[in-house]
Amino acid sequence: MAGEISDRSAGIRLSPTTSLFVGMALEGYAESLDQREAGELPFIVTAIDPDGGSEVIAAAKNLHVATAAFTASVVARPKSRIVLRHGARVISENRAQEATSVTKAME
Repeated sequence: MAGEISDRSAGIRLSPTTSLFVGMALEGYAESLDQREAGELPFIVTAIDPDGGSEVIAAAKNLHVATAAFTASVVARPKSRIVLRHGARVISENRAQEATSVTKAME
């Protein structure tokens, strides 16, 4: 499913509302991924809770889809640190203790 969304969304800009719904769908899909499958996709969105536990929220083949999942995760989990990675490289990060907006986190 994520691969199909990724292929279809290449070069498409998503509205904030659409991004939220895509992110919610990917979050549900990520729950069914095992860590091996998530590790095979290049873009990973992870939530790090205040107690230090982490959870893969979404994994995607396409940056636009991963960004939508990141944006939705920041809104849905305001007390968690949300990180969007491409491999080991951090693309975007939202720290829960900082009062940063989604826009600033994505700049």
